[in-house]
Amino acid sequence: MTIRSQEVDVGGRGGGAVTGREPTRADSGDRSGLAGSDGRATEAHDGDEVTVLPTPGFGAWLRELGGSLAISTYRSGRIGFMSAGADGRVVTGFRSFGATAAGISVTRDGLWIGTADDLLRLSNIGPVKLAGGPEAPVGGLDQDAVFVPRKTYAVGACNVHDVIAMARFEDFLHEVAFVNTQFSCVAVADSYWGFRPIWKPPFITALSPEDRCHLNGMCAVDGELAYATVCSATDTPAGWRRAEFADGRIYDMRTDDCVVDGLAMPHSPRWYRGKLWLLDSATGAFGWVDFAGRRLVPVATCPGFPRGLQFVGDHAVIGVSRLRSSDRPNRQIRRRAETPVDDPFGLAGHCGLMVVDLTSGAVVHAVTFDGDIPELYDVAFLPRLSTPYAVGFGETVLRRRLVHFDQSLCRYAPPRPMPRQADADSVPLHNRREVP
Repeated sequence: MTIRSQEVDVGGRGGGAVTGREPTRADSGDRSGLAGSDGRATEAHDGDEVTVLPTPGFGAWLRELGGSLAISTYRSGRIGFMSAGADGRVVTGFRSFGATAAGISVTRDGLWIGTADDLLRLSNIGPVKLAGGPEAPVGGLDQDAVFVPRKTYAVGACNVHDVIAMARFEDFLHEVAFVNTQFSCVAVADSYWGFRPIWKPPFITALSPEDRCHLNGMCAVDGELAYATVCSATDTPAGWRRAEFADGRIYDMRTDDCVVDGLAMPHSPRWYRGKLWLLDSATGAFGWVDFAGRRLVPVATCPGFPRGLQFVGDHAVIGVSRLRSSDRPNRQIRRRAETPVDDPFGLAGHCGLMVVDLTSGAVVHAVTFDGDIPELYDVAFLPRLSTPYAVGFGETVLRRRLVHFDQSLCRYAPPRPMPRQADADSVPLHNRREVP
C-alpha cells in the first residue's frame, strides 16, 4: 500500500575444515595488513580473529571479474571486502560499523550501509597510497578505493534490512530507501523525522514498532522500487513468529498485488536479466519467480540459511549463514537441514559464500568464515575496484587523518596546547589568539 510522499544493474538491486582450501586470516583492525591465501596472519582489533577458507580457483575467478565483493555480517556489525591479487591470492578485511550491519547499496562514489538504528553513507575518497609503518591501516598497500564515513541518518530503532540508494517510487526520487522491518514498511531517510514511510503491505493496518510480518527485502526494476518480501501476512505484534512455516509472500509494491505466496522466510529479492530472483531461506532454495504459475522455480539448494544475493555475469554469489538455535522457526529449519543437499565444498554448518552457475545450477566456488562471524546479511559487487578499504568507526586513523580537497590522506597535527599566562610572551605572534 502506497504511503503518500511529499518529497521529491548493480546485480539485480536496481539502483568445519574443508579440504582443498588454504586458510587465511582476515584483518579486522587498523594496525595491520590484510590477509591473503599465503596464510599471513594479521592482528585482530575490533573482534576475534576470522579464518577465511576460499576454494581453489575462487581468487582467480574474482580477479577475472575485475572487481571486489563487499559483505555485511549482520549481528557482528562488520563490513568486509574480498578481492584478489594478480596471483589469485584472496585478500579479506573487516571493519566494524555498529551493533549490526545489514543492507549494502553501491553508488557511483560510495556505499550506503544499514544498521539496526542508522543509515551510514561512506564516500570513496580513493585512490590513495598509504605509507607503511605501524600506523598504516593497510600495510602500505595502494588502495584504489578508501571508504570513509561521511553521513549518518539516525532513523531510530527500525531494524534496517535491505537498502537501495537513489530509488524512485511514484515519480519521486529518494536519496536512500530502506526496509523498516520494525515498523513493517519501506521508508526513506528524513532529516527531520528520521524516517518517512512510503509503502506498506496491504494487510498492515498500523505502523507500529512491532515487526508484524517481518518485511525484510526489496528490489528495484530500472531504478524504481518494485518488489518486497515478507515472512508472513500477519498484522499482530511479532505475528510472523507464530505464523505457518510457509506463509512467506512477495508483493509488487507498485500494485500491492501478492505475486507469489507459500514461501518459507523469503529474503533478498533481486531483479536480474528480466527475472525476479530470491532466496527461500527456510527451505534453502535459490531460484526465480514464474509469475504466470505464481511459484518459485528452484535453480540450486543452499546449505544453512541463505541470505544475501549478488549477480555477476553468469553467476550468483549467495551468502550462507549458520543456523540459529534460539527460536521456533529455526527448529523447523533444522528438520529441513537433516535432509542431505548437494554440498561439494562443505558449507553446511559454516558461514560463508557460495557461487552458483546460473546455467547449470552447480556450485562452482565457495568461501567459509570460521570465527566470530556466524551470519551474513548482504553481498554486493564493487566493479573495477581491486584493493578497497574502509575506515571503521572504532579506528584511531579516523581521528588522526583528514581528507583534503586534493584527495590525499594527510596526517593531522593537533594544535599546540595553550601556554600558561607566564609564558604568553614567548608564543609566536601568529599563534596568539585575540579574545573579543
